[in-house]
Amino acid sequence: MIGFAQAFALATALLVVFAGPGRAWAGPPTDQLRAQIDRAVKILEDPELKKDGKQKDRRTAVRQVANDIFDFAETAKRSLARHWAARTQPERDELHREDRALRRREDRLRG
Repeated sequence: MIGFAQAFALATALLVVFAGPGRAWAGPPTDQLRAQIDRAVKILEDPELKKDGKQKDRRTAVRQVANDIFDFAETAKRSLARHWAARTQPERDELHREDRALRRREDRLRG
């Protein structure tokens, strides 16, 4: 399955899209997010990808949708807030590498 962080982000996005204040959120950003969420749901509902031995393919496909939706580099920058400016470029690059490695390890642990 997908990692907790990605599942949480997807659930949050769904909540924003479907429980938001209706038309006030309408427009291109909502439409783009809705399209990506629809892609993820189709992947999760695909009978071929539900078969035994297809977990890795399903996970990879959902991971790609998450990568298309979220800018993980920007997320790292925002999560460090004022501390980001104090980081050197090599430190920033290392953070990105470690983040990707963590997500890959998480995928391997899930099977």
